[in-house]
Amino acid sequence: MKSNKKVYLLLAGMIGVLIAAYFLFVYVFPSIAIKFVSEDREITMGNELYHQWVANQEINQTATNAIQDFANQLKLSRNYPIKVTVVNAEEVNAFAMPGGHIVVNSGLLEKLYKPESLVALLGHEASHINKRHSLHNILESMSTGFLLSFLTRSSGGISQFVIGNANALRELHYSRQLEAEADREGMMIMERNKVDPKGMLALMQTLKDVDEENGMPQISFLSTHPLTDDRIRDAETYLILHPFEASKELNWSLIYAWRGIKGATKKEE
Repeated sequence: MKSNKKVYLLLAGMIGVLIAAYFLFVYVFPSIAIKFVSEDREITMGNELYHQWVANQEINQTATNAIQDFANQLKLSRNYPIKVTVVNAEEVNAFAMPGGHIVVNSGLLEKLYKPESLVALLGHEASHINKRHSLHNILESMSTGFLLSFLTRSSGGISQFVIGNANALRELHYSRQLEAEADREGMMIMERNKVDPKGMLALMQTLKDVDEENGMPQISFLSTHPLTDDRIRDAETYLILHPFEASKELNWSLIYAWRGIKGATKKEE
């Protein structure tokens, strides 16, 4: 009996160690692994990830050219080359990849009525890139699979594993903390570009309206719940604490690019 009890205790101890190791890996691994990925490597990895993902998408090239022109006129990042792609998809969605790529669905652009809202969207997604939220989130979401592939030696490393899971990008969701940080940083980007940060508030309200109309669709920008009420209040608080004197109007070239985007994504009646 004593012998059996020792065996049970030993097995229980081993299981406990394995469980502890698993949770340690899943929750600690992303923060450690990200330190071993340089910005240059992240950009290269993001390009590979983008090309693999976009291979099965229908790109709206006219809208892509116009939105890239729009983005090029903004100071969105000091460390990463921001490249924006518009895909023809009705889903109201946008997301950022590690290293600089931002993907925006035409369905989302159709819902925007002010260029300031687009600046807010790009600022928000660029903040995810600048803060490396995208890379951290992918590593966190895929850490279990990476652990299994590592144990079976079936992967070529962190970057190869991430690239091999490109199709999971649209399903990833940021924590409330990371979304709040991207909202705040996005409004700071707007201020640095002399664009009224109230555009962020307008964007949130537009997406909230869409969300309520369609019964809570999967919008990465609104991936935290309760959906936008808390974030709208946070944005309103930010605007109170950071009064901003808006310019008379946006640069004409920015407005020209905006009109090109809207023309290229307008639905035919």
